[in-house]
Amino acid sequence: MLTNAPLCVVMVDFDGLLCDMQPFTGELQTGGRDRWSRFFAHTPHAEPVVAGVELLARVDALGWRYAVSTTRPAMPGVGELITNWLAAHLSSLQPPGGGVVAQESRVVGSGSQVQALHDLW
Repeated sequence: MLTNAPLCVVMVDFDGLLCDMQPFTGELQTGGRDRWSRFFAHTPHAEPVVAGVELLARVDALGWRYAVSTTRPAMPGVGELITNWLAAHLSSLQPPGGGVVAQESRVVGSGSQVQALHDLW
């Protein structure tokens, strides 16, 4: 770790950059109100995206902190799925010092609008 590095926080997206949920998107093609719950239930089985993990390793080596952003809806257990996945797959890195920034139930908008709100964080 560099001792004279400025303190920086890097925000990264969970789905797509760190966690590969692509193999489970078939759940979203099915009907039913619980399709998102079924989709998210696959989180523990999702593989890490190598490039995203390597990026965070470099951020960590600089002594910088990171925050994890997600546009997943505020549903019971979603935050726990994400933090458990991070602990299981990024155990060699410091935990996200900037936390996990998730969509709040009162936030309504597209994924890009939610990400823009996270950028204001």
